Amino acid sequence: MSEPVPAQQVVPPGQIKAVLFDADGVLQYARDGWFERLDAMAAVTGDAAEAFREDLWRAEMPALRGQESLREGMTRLAGRYGLGEQRVDELVSLWDNIRPDEGAWQVVRDVRAAGLATYLATNQHAYRRDIMMRIGYGDIVDWAFFSCDLRAAKPEPEFFETVLARLQLPAHEVAFIDDLQVNVEAAARLGIVALWHERTAGAGDLRALLASAGVRLQR
Repeated sequence: MSEPVPAQQVVPPGQIKAVLFDADGVLQYARDGWFERLDAMAAVTGDAAEAFREDLWRAEMPALRGQESLREGMTRLAGRYGLGEQRVDELVSLWDNIRPDEGAWQVVRDVRAAGLATYLATNQHAYRRDIMMRIGYGDIVDWAFFSCDLRAAKPEPEFFETVLARLQLPAHEVAFIDDLQVNVEAAARLGIVALWHERTAGAGDLRALLASAGVRLQR
C-alpha cells in the first residue's frame, strides 16, 4: 500500500510572502533514457540493476550534503563494481541531463510578478548546482538554496531551519512545493505551508497549489 498523500493546506490570501520550489520533479526533469544509460554503464539488469541504483543514491549523498565532490562518490562506487575511470566520467555526466519545464518556470516568474519572493530549495551537489545556475535559474528566483551549500539535505530539519533563518520570515509565511511526500511532511512539521506536487501533473497543478496557499497569479 502506498503512503497517503499529505493533505494540502488552504491558507488565507496575503499570508504567504515567499515560495520555495523544489527543482527535480517540479521545475525540471531528466531527459528520457536516464536509467537505461545508468544500467548500461554498470552492465546490470533486473534485481542487480535495482541494487546498483540504490548504491548510486547512497554514493551521491555525501556530495548532496557538501561533504565531498560528486566525483569522489562516483569513484568509490565504480571501485566497488570494478568499473574503470571512463565509467566514473560517464557516471558523473548523468547529472548533466536536465530538461527544464518551461511552463513551471513561467509559474515562478508569475509568482515574482505578483510581488512574492521566489527561491529554489533543492538537494543538489556542487556539480549539478553549477549546471543549473548556468542554464538560468539565477534569472527566475531571488536566491537558490542548494543542499551542498547548506550542508544539510531534505528531509533533514536542518535544511528547512537554515532556510527559514536566512529568509527571516515566520514559517507560516513561507510556502514550499515538492514532489516527495517525505520532504513535504518534514517542512510541514516546522510550520511551513508545505504542498505536495504530483510530478506528472504539470504547471497547472502548481498554479492550483499556489491558489490553495492564497497566492493569486494573473495568468
